[in-house]
Amino acid sequence: MRGRSARAASILVFEGEVPSALERILLLRLRSDERVLALGDASCSRWNLPYSGWVVVTDQRVLITKQDSLLRVGAIDTELVVDDIRYVRRS
Repeated sequence: MRGRSARAASILVFEGEVPSALERILLLRLRSDERVLALGDASCSRWNLPYSGWVVVTDQRVLITKQDSLLRVGAIDTELVVDDIRYVRRS
């Protein structure tokens, strides 16, 4: 299971510690050969949305989920295959 843990991520973007519930649930959502590269909080307040989320970047996918979705039912709201990402723009 080495490399699948959130603590093994090269990049962590959290104001505090990585939530233990996120680590536990995330391990169940990752593929056996998938390695976590980056993990971070995603605040949606910039867009006036009333929820916070998490972003997980692995060697295979980008996973985006509301905190509530993952904690309540283990759901990943958006999944992007890394090979399908062509361009990344920043404002």
